[in-house]
Amino acid sequence: MNILHLLIIFLSTLVLVIIGFAGFDSLQQFFAGRPGNQIYFGVHVAAAFSAYFCFAFSFIAGLLYLYQDHLLKKHKPVQGMSLEALEKGVFGGLLAGLPILTLALFSGFAWLKTEFGTFWLWNSKLISSVLAWLIYTALFYFHFFSAVRGRKMVILSVLAFSSILLIFLGLSFFDAQIHRVQ
Repeated sequence: MNILHLLIIFLSTLVLVIIGFAGFDSLQQFFAGRPGNQIYFGVHVAAAFSAYFCFAFSFIAGLLYLYQDHLLKKHKPVQGMSLEALEKGVFGGLLAGLPILTLALFSGFAWLKTEFGTFWLWNSKLISSVLAWLIYTALFYFHFFSAVRGRKMVILSVLAFSSILLIFLGLSFFDAQIHRVQ
């Protein structure tokens, strides 16, 4: 097992642990919540977890793409998947995650309506969730309609996940509203 495989395993585990801890408090709220709201909330939590897992997969494929691209530019031997296959992995994670994130947003809005009587609250995590959706929608648009491909698309995807991860981690520790990680 080479260093690349260890890096993949480490990063995958780290991302899953971070995503898992981000949803843990929400799961406690789910089990203690009112029975009528559990279906919306359960779909919301499961869809959000699944969407960010897809984006994490895209992020890891993007890091591998950039690493292999770096090796190729240095004329060093490359093991593993081709750049084309890794780029397909990056876009595949985006393509799978965007509709699931859309489901997470709409089920979250439905849960808000049943819980608080409104579809929207000026909550920083809610605003950043919509921002995440807009960022990934823009990436989707750039790939399909602006023909952004290859290294540029991979860099945009890695930057998108990195910024969203930083936003959500920052909000989880400093925001005491609806979404809270303790």
